[in-house]
Amino acid sequence: MPRVTLLLLVLLLAPAPVGGEESPAPDAPRTVAQVADDALAAVAAKDDPALDTLAGRPEPDPWLVADALVGRGKHATAAAFARAVPNGQKLLAYVTTREGAKDDAARATLRAVNEAFGQRRVDAVLRQTDGLEETIDSIVVLRLWSGRGYALLQAGRLDESTQALQAARSAALKLGWQRREARLLESLAHVCMARGEAKGALALLAQAVGVLEELGHPALLIDAIVALGNFHMRLGNHEKSRVHLRKALSLAEKSGDRAQAAVALENLAHSQNFAGDVAAAMPWAERALALRRALGEQRAVARLQSLIAELHQGAGDYDAALVHARRALATQEAAGDKSGAATTLGRIGSIFRLLGRYEEGLAMLERSLELSQEIGDVPGEAAALANMDVIYYRLGDYPKALAHAQRALDFFSRVGDSRGEAFALGHLGMIHFSMGNYPDALRYYERSLRCGSSSGTGAAWRRRC
Repeated sequence: MPRVTLLLLVLLLAPAPVGGEESPAPDAPRTVAQVADDALAAVAAKDDPALDTLAGRPEPDPWLVADALVGRGKHATAAAFARAVPNGQKLLAYVTTREGAKDDAARATLRAVNEAFGQRRVDAVLRQTDGLEETIDSIVVLRLWSGRGYALLQAGRLDESTQALQAARSAALKLGWQRREARLLESLAHVCMARGEAKGALALLAQAVGVLEELGHPALLIDAIVALGNFHMRLGNHEKSRVHLRKALSLAEKSGDRAQAAVALENLAHSQNFAGDVAAAMPWAERALALRRALGEQRAVARLQSLIAELHQGAGDYDAALVHARRALATQEAAGDKSGAATTLGRIGSIFRLLGRYEEGLAMLERSLELSQEIGDVPGEAAALANMDVIYYRLGDYPKALAHAQRALDFFSRVGDSRGEAFALGHLGMIHFSMGNYPDALRYYERSLRCGSSSGTGAAWRRRC
């Protein structure tokens, strides 16, 4: 079953680049670390005009430059820089309060949270931020609450996630960081979608798009428009989805951002595929694949090869589907991409199922299930179990088919995949019918019809199933 991975944006503190880099051309964008170095040099040389020029630039954000200087222990330079920033009174006040022990403890927590996120340890993030208190440093507050909100969303604790993300948004508003506010609006939209509150999710995303259009930030604007297109796709609004995704593609091509163009193209392929138009989906997927190859992004290349295999499978060309799926699997295994390999193994297993090569299909699906369990990929486990259920049914092993279908249903319910739930319920009905359990068969068929005809996502969708 097709699955789309949506990107959740988390606002974490990135490490400063290591020194020794070549200086960019005068018109090239400067990093926070480079501007901090220049500020140190200007203050040491007592070159006030140079410091005024640095402080007067809108990019990189002066608050990040001051924060970097304070992080290096250069409070005097940070204060001088803040005084040179136009209307920098708040920034100067912030710099002068940065030497407190409470602030240092908060920054230590932030480092631990970043490390835990890097290792994908959601529980560790929640432990580090449990009982989080207000700190003097609004930047640290923003990033800690953002990280906690994202971790809570991953853990399915939606009310707490909303509270944490709203706290981060308040900090962003206090700092005047509209770009960060827009990204937090996107994260809040994901929480709404997980709750099944589609209207609220779309409103938040539209608000984020409005903020970014006003700021004129093309990269983040494209991300937000892609997210808006994906939300419409999940809701079955395929025409609206493609309108937004085409807009994102146009902006990416206009700005020369090939990576974002590839993202838009890939999602356009998914949108056409979800709408049942495999022929229209293929050109989008092939264009995305060509871009990813040109960029040398092997994991993305493998993911698109797997998508093209899915499209060939949907068109009934199983030989071509196997060729592309095996190519994808080889790339994923070489790159150590366990998540991608689990998905592609499931794809190969489903192709073998359609070809009637049941033993080979079960072997591939067992590998997919094991990998999905190893990495905690619940949707992957559900997809593997659903395919295994069908194979056991066709082999006439109804008890095993029943057990796998029930497990698949449980997993689909956990992740709020209504399409998966409708499939599993329908197949449970078919198995019970074949076993002569007609009342149970009817009950599952009726639940499948209710679930399949529902519109929405998350909790609201699940209540109908």
